Amino acid sequence: MALSPPCLGWIITLIIVAPWCIGIALKSHGAFFKNAVGHNLLGKITHGQESHGFPPGYYAVIFILAFWPGALFTLRALPQYGTTQKFIGSFSFMLDYALLAVF
Repeated sequence: MALSPPCLGWIITLIIVAPWCIGIALKSHGAFFKNAVGHNLLGKITHGQESHGFPPGYYAVIFILAFWPGALFTLRALPQYGTTQKFIGSFSFMLDYALLAVF
């Protein structure tokens, strides 16, 4: 049974990343991951660490103003995103990057 390309990609990524993670964990006695995940990542998620001070939705409004009229098509496509087979290929790729720019 052949592996699908995404599965093969995950395996290759783990082969490349695992030695680095193990080495860092051993060298720092776990302090690196405790700080990186426990403090930095979770601190940003739960408490808004390093907040930019703008209200929620600020970047969405700026996206609409700065990317006009492209934002109109993006906003129109959002309700159907991921629900139909029409969103394949390059359009889905473009919409992913447009959403990434907003959030």
